[in-house]
Amino acid sequence: MPQPWPVCSQLYSAQNITCTVTQDADQTTYRVQHVEGFDNPDEYSWSNANGTHPYVIAHHKERTDKCVKSKDISTLVTTKCFERIDYKLKFIQEVLHF
Repeated sequence: MPQPWPVCSQLYSAQNITCTVTQDADQTTYRVQHVEGFDNPDEYSWSNANGTHPYVIAHHKERTDKCVKSKDISTLVTTKCFERIDYKLKFIQEVLHF
């Protein structure tokens, strides 16, 4: 059964985001619920936020750590269980000048 887990780092919102972590024999799955009003971000990332040297393990372009089995905007599946994962969305606004 999924357990609530504090894996989210939020940008641009004071809303609470529900995150769940599920562990199976060979993988850990991190899931973030869809947040209304935050559709189609330009970028997203999943980061290992443990210790003094946090690092991105997956983002919108690729997997950056070999422990990542799959990833998308709302789900990260890894072969490791991290104590803390930060999830970030980024929206880029273009300014047009006429």
